[in-house]
Amino acid sequence: MYRNMLATLALGLTLSPVLQAAQYPWYEVEVYLFERPGPSTEKWPDTPLELKLNKTIDLITPQVATEISSSSMAGGDCDPQWQSQSAGSAADKALNNDASGSQHGRPLQAGQVISLAQADNTTQADATALPCQQRQAEIRMPKQLPVNISPRDSSTAAQPGALLLSESRAQFGGVINALKRQRGLKGLLHLTWQQQMKPRHRAEALHLFGGRNFGSDFKLSGLPQSQLDTASNSSLNGLSEDLSEEKLPEQALDNGLGEPTQMGSEEYAALGSLMVPQTPKAVWELDGLLNIYLSHYLYVETRFNLREAGYKSLATQEGEPELQTPFLYSIPMEQNRRIRSGEIHYFDHPRMGMILQVRRMAQPGSQTQADSGEEL
Repeated sequence: MYRNMLATLALGLTLSPVLQAAQYPWYEVEVYLFERPGPSTEKWPDTPLELKLNKTIDLITPQVATEISSSSMAGGDCDPQWQSQSAGSAADKALNNDASGSQHGRPLQAGQVISLAQADNTTQADATALPCQQRQAEIRMPKQLPVNISPRDSSTAAQPGALLLSESRAQFGGVINALKRQRGLKGLLHLTWQQQMKPRHRAEALHLFGGRNFGSDFKLSGLPQSQLDTASNSSLNGLSEDLSEEKLPEQALDNGLGEPTQMGSEEYAALGSLMVPQTPKAVWELDGLLNIYLSHYLYVETRFNLREAGYKSLATQEGEPELQTPFLYSIPMEQNRRIRSGEIHYFDHPRMGMILQVRRMAQPGSQTQADSGEEL
């Protein structure tokens, strides 16, 4: 009898994560982020807020990114598990076949859905763990994102634990029109989605970004872009040392180059050019994380950077004129608030703002409303 009890207990512990995942309630979320004009007396930090993107949900990149090196994907040793997957019937029903086709270019497939900014922040050691599509395909991001983000089609709308909805599902039309009457206010991002509301220790934040892409002019640190990235310069310097007169014969033979004189100046220049990144890292005007979780009440955490181009003073020797250099400032917005479902909430900030509503919805596969214990 005790053996049967232990077996039953072990089976319950094994299935409990699966059962918990199935019981997480779904909510519909709508968010509108905008920039507020005018100078502020606040002194902003020189360094942007750090964004950890390795376990986030990205609903935007599949709708705006374009694959520009699809031929490189054909010859790779791709793992079949990363092949494109079609969205389930629930995604098709939620979208009501109302997908936006306003964006141009070849969209990412389901197996390639990853934020470009996330890939940029991935360490070199982690790069080998990325799917082959992410390592081989070159992804291009636009210079400016549209304010309204909607799915290209049902296959790009669905992500694990979240589903991007079309513009027809948005309900902020009246609120946005009222805000637009304020002089100088600029919309940055507006989207609607459905997501599972999990407890804080299991919640996955959404990576939200929008506005202008400063990547061709500035780095993530805010410093101006140079012709060669610092990492590329280091690589070229290391290559130059390896090809020095002392190391070249042995190195060349080990690499199957034969005589060391076979590598001329043209080949060396071509090799060096391969180390220059063809596409700069995306540096978005608005970039950050929105985390919503359920712990009896609904809680919202924001961690946004609003970037603004300006000039920064450089330290000089005494008696010399002050030097100014272009710099991309990052204005932080960090807030944590408890909210009620169904209410429209306004998150205020001296230079930006966010309108957010979390709405109860019928659970997938059920006609009843979510019974999550959240206090109304």
